[in-house]
Amino acid sequence: MRAALMITLARGLVAPRRASISGRRALALRAAFDDEQWSLYASQSGRWEGIWTTYDDQGLEKMAHEGVWDVQLVPDDKATHALEVPGPGGGARSIPVGTYERGALGRQTCAGAGMVCGPSLLRSGLVSTELLLRHGASRLRVTVQHAPAEGKDASAEPALLCYRCVVARERCDAALGAPTREVEQQR
Repeated sequence: MRAALMITLARGLVAPRRASISGRRALALRAAFDDEQWSLYASQSGRWEGIWTTYDDQGLEKMAHEGVWDVQLVPDDKATHALEVPGPGGGARSIPVGTYERGALGRQTCAGAGMVCGPSLLRSGLVSTELLLRHGASRLRVTVQHAPAEGKDASAEPALLCYRCVVARERCDAALGAPTREVEQQR
């Protein structure tokens, strides 16, 4: 019997026993994780002015414009997001995007100077994933959107293909403003 047990263990057929943790310990670990994520998320707050460049599925530039991604921390461990883009009359148009709070960051995960958000299913049917990397007062934000692709014949497997990519070069430094080529040359 002992030999049979040893052979079974050697073959890996018995699942290893998991260390169990108490409910209290699990809640403490979750709270510590939420605190760490909030701290990293809060470090990304500010008024980020940038140049947003949109590329199509072939990598061709379709449009570029300046915009502002404004993330403000408010009391009670909350953050509000607003997007400022050029309006029809030429003035800035502010669009409220959302509110996040400690322990409820949704699909956002922070690690060091970076953050990833998604994948998220949009109303249009696109799947969107955003990657953000920060270096000092500058950051690079890349949003990739995928669309379902259908094969030409019935035997083709369904797939997601790159539909659009938005690359945002942003700065959180009001003295220099958006990172245009001229501003970047001053650095």
